[in-house]
Amino acid sequence: MLHHVASLKFWLCRQLYGYICFIVSLLAMHIMLIPVPNVVGLLKWMVNVRKECGLDIHCHLEYFPPILTEPPPRFLPKLLEIDEEESSARLHYWGAVLLLSPVVMAGTCEAMRQFFRLTKMCIIITAGADSQSQQSSTYELLQNVDSEAASDTEIQDLATDDGRHPFKGPSVYFTVGIVCYHLVCADIVAVAVVNGWISTNHGGDFAWELWALWQQLCLWTLLVQNLARCVTMDSNALEVSTAKTVLLYTAPFLSEPADTMKDWVVTGICLLYATKWIGFAVGAGLVGLELVAVAGGYTPQLIRISDKVHIRPPAIVLQECLRAKRGCMQRRRHHGRCGGEKT
Repeated sequence: MLHHVASLKFWLCRQLYGYICFIVSLLAMHIMLIPVPNVVGLLKWMVNVRKECGLDIHCHLEYFPPILTEPPPRFLPKLLEIDEEESSARLHYWGAVLLLSPVVMAGTCEAMRQFFRLTKMCIIITAGADSQSQQSSTYELLQNVDSEAASDTEIQDLATDDGRHPFKGPSVYFTVGIVCYHLVCADIVAVAVVNGWISTNHGGDFAWELWALWQQLCLWTLLVQNLARCVTMDSNALEVSTAKTVLLYTAPFLSEPADTMKDWVVTGICLLYATKWIGFAVGAGLVGLELVAVAGGYTPQLIRISDKVHIRPPAIVLQECLRAKRGCMQRRRHHGRCGGEKT
């Protein structure tokens, strides 16, 4: 009982933390908009200048973009009200923010890691060799105790089915974290749908400010994790850099969090395309059915793709529904009616 109460408190704290960060980040972004390096303009110049100028140096300098780009005139306008000039200004500014933020955060995390590592090395040298050997023996003793406890946990997990259940055992915190991240992404997209910050123009458009907000939430979470790592780890462990992880954490096509956010954005665009809510209700019902099945430990495997990939009933039902709907539309196009419809 106490374990479930603690898990519930942890979930509520994570959810509250997400909402607070959402509001604070919006306010901070709106207040602290400053000129940033014109990275997008520089990239465009590098691509286009060769076509237009060839090897003419004077032409290259003539088309060289400004060093800094100013913030766009409006913050979070409705996307349907943006003209071409404002759209270009928004692309240059927020594109630069999205490209530079991981670099700045990676540099911050690296500076923090080096500061803590050098500080702890100085403390060890100052304390002397005796303190270092005592610390090493204590660390080895704790490591042995942790390994024995881990072995006991693995044996207990193998003896019971609860150890392999996705919503029970030590993995519950990881599962709760994933659920909270999905809720934050869904909340951002829901706010965008209500306020016109997402549209179906050009196949789908999403406000640059919300992309920057999502990225800042991810990067500042990594900063907190790096700070906790620097505080708890010794100098030897801090020799491992996290710069690559920070740089790629929000990169498109290379990051699982980025793919998850993209999936939720696509969901919001699909909601705008939909003329009726019946499709959303059916999709939500199928996803809910699968979640209930997984939570109950029932994951039937009807079609085996590989040892780790199987198609489950909701996916099959959804596929058959879409196939039937597509066939019905084709028959209606050719014959004027579908199935049992009366002419």
